[in-house]
Amino acid sequence: MAGRTIQFIGGVFIQTTRMYLKKEMERYGEVEVCHMGNRDKPEEEPPWVRFLTEKAAQDALDAIEKGEVYVDGNQLKAQWRPARGGRGGPRPPMPEREKEPSHRRDLDFSSRDMMLQARAAAGRNSRRESRGRSGSRDRRRRRSRSRSRSRRDRRR
Repeated sequence: MAGRTIQFIGGVFIQTTRMYLKKEMERYGEVEVCHMGNRDKPEEEPPWVRFLTEKAAQDALDAIEKGEVYVDGNQLKAQWRPARGGRGGPRPPMPEREKEPSHRRDLDFSSRDMMLQARAAAGRNSRRESRGRSGSRDRRRRRSRSRSRSRRDRRR
């Protein structure tokens, strides 16, 4: 079964970072996507990598099967990833963690959202207002002491 995506069935552990795994796989060709899956239950949703070309995926899988690829000191084990969605069969059931409302992406709340909410609560809406700058005159009046001293020295 040729394809561009391989999934890891061994050698990728909790401490393995996505960037390190991607960098190791890029030795065989350009990586389009590197997904770490469910780190708590990798058997339900294993990590996988999709290459830009089939040749790159085949080269990586061949090297892994020969036992030549290690990440964080662990030998990788991989296989072709089964087709998903509309390309080649029915989609496997959604993992339990994605069914829970707390893991839905549309409910995520970022630090930027928190900052904007805090500003609105304080009654400050604009960035300019929050910094207290009202014009160029204020800026001239509030020069640092060192700039004021250097001006005086130039006058003398």
